Amino acid sequence: MDESNHHRPISIIVLTFQTSHFLQNDLRSSVIIQPRLQFALAEDGLIPQMFGELDSTGNPKKGTVFAGVFMTLFATFIPFHYLDDFVSAGILLAFTITNCSLVIMRRQSPESSPFLLEKLLAWFNLHSFLLSLTISHGMNSSFGWVFAPLLIFLSFSTMVKISRHCPPSTTFGNIDEDTTRLYGSQTFFSTPCVPLIPCLGMMANYFLISQLSFFGIALLVAYAMIAALFYFAYGARHSILNDRSLQYAMIEKHEEGHDNEANLHTSSIPTVRFDNGVLT
Repeated sequence: MDESNHHRPISIIVLTFQTSHFLQNDLRSSVIIQPRLQFALAEDGLIPQMFGELDSTGNPKKGTVFAGVFMTLFATFIPFHYLDDFVSAGILLAFTITNCSLVIMRRQSPESSPFLLEKLLAWFNLHSFLLSLTISHGMNSSFGWVFAPLLIFLSFSTMVKISRHCPPSTTFGNIDEDTTRLYGSQTFFSTPCVPLIPCLGMMANYFLISQLSFFGIALLVAYAMIAALFYFAYGARHSILNDRSLQYAMIEKHEEGHDNEANLHTSSIPTVRFDNGVLT
């Protein structure tokens, strides 16, 4: 009897035990993190205030119950291989949104053409997504060989338009001067090669997403559409950025924190003086 075949069941048992153990750790981490994420979103007014309520122990009880029930139902009724693709695609989509946010924060639309940057980014994302699907699933036909070069041209030409027609933003986050004070606009990091690197990152993410099953991609598209509809129906209207008084309160709180930190730092430094040339 082959010795490798004899030991194979033992290795499978060990691997299965390790996988189950680490999956439980990941699950516990997700259950702990998700309510806090909901709490932060509720504090910003993007989701109902119910998720920002804390119990007597300082924990978001309602948010924890909601997250636990939702994740349990989701994992129960969706097959694991589809759920695996959906989670992977969701992470890649989050990276793509981060890259889009970086471009929006570091570039701005010209005064002569408001929202030009946002429109170009929308077209770039559409072209990149269709290009990735064409390369992954359509190169076996003449359709793919015709449309892939066209989509490559459209994607890179849109990126060039962003670089040429959307100048670098003059304030941190491409927002007004007062709100910029929240983030210390006097010395903020200047990201190099924008929009080149973020756009290439988005294209890479879409290419990885296109490798997944069509059902997983469909789940991702449905999830993104539901999230977008909820944002425009509720989040955009209740966001604290719509209330200027709250913004100024945040600015004052931020500046008070900096003042207190500076005073604490100054008081912790011993005073050094010289009396007649003697250090005291």
